[in-house]
Amino acid sequence: MSQRKYSANEKLNIINFYIKGPFTMKETAENHGISLSTFREWIKSYRNHGVSALEKKSGWTIYSKELKSQAVREVLEENKSLRSVTEKFNISSRSVLKKWITKHNSQIND
Repeated sequence: MSQRKYSANEKLNIINFYIKGPFTMKETAENHGISLSTFREWIKSYRNHGVSALEKKSGWTIYSKELKSQAVREVLEENKSLRSVTEKFNISSRSVLKKWITKHNSQIND
């Protein structure tokens, strides 16, 4: 697959093509030169957070203390997966969430 960057509008057009068309998710991804896992992520992000989730982020995203606490709590206390919590709260990556958990655990052990 290519490493082509897609604008939010292009991603939305491809998602709408899939939703309206006769093609499977896999066929749509292949027809547009996108990996199936990437296409699935686009669709989940769009469904959970709208068009803004498809936009390329530049710079650091700032998250509230409340969001961080809620996300960490859902992983540690409710045994939710890193992937599901990252998607739910629109966190930029699982590694960001892992860092929050590590910080949380280090504060407990101090």
